[in-house]
Amino acid sequence: GSKKIFNNGIYYFNTDADAVKYPGSIDETFTIENKGKADLVMSGLLIVSGDADDFSADLSTPVTVKAGSKVGFTVTFSPQKAPAGPEERITRLQLSNNDHDENPYMIDLVGWVEP
Repeated sequence: GSKKIFNNGIYYFNTDADAVKYPGSIDETFTIENKGKADLVMSGLLIVSGDADDFSADLSTPVTVKAGSKVGFTVTFSPQKAPAGPEERITRLQLSNNDHDENPYMIDLVGWVEP
C-alpha cells in the first residue's frame, strides 16, 4: 500500500529484523502527486548528508508534474560498505521544486544492513 510521507518525514526501507544482507539492495517506488491547480516542476533531486553513498534515485530532473497527475521514481538502498553488525544507514532525499510552501521537499531515508 502507499503511505503519504510529509515534508521532513522519515521513510524506513526496512527494520533491523529484516535488514538487507550485505551486499544486497532494496528498491522502493515513490510517487510525487500534484494535487494543486498549477504545474509542479521538480527541478532537482539530491541525496545529501550521512550515508548518501548507500542510496540512489532514478528521477531525472527537471520533470513537470501536471496538475492532478503523478510521477513515480525508484529509490535504491544499496549499502556500499560491509557493516560490523546490524547497522542503520541514514540519509536525506531533497527534492527542489516550485512549490512556495514546501521547497525543498525533504525526506529522511533509513535502511538497515547486516553482514
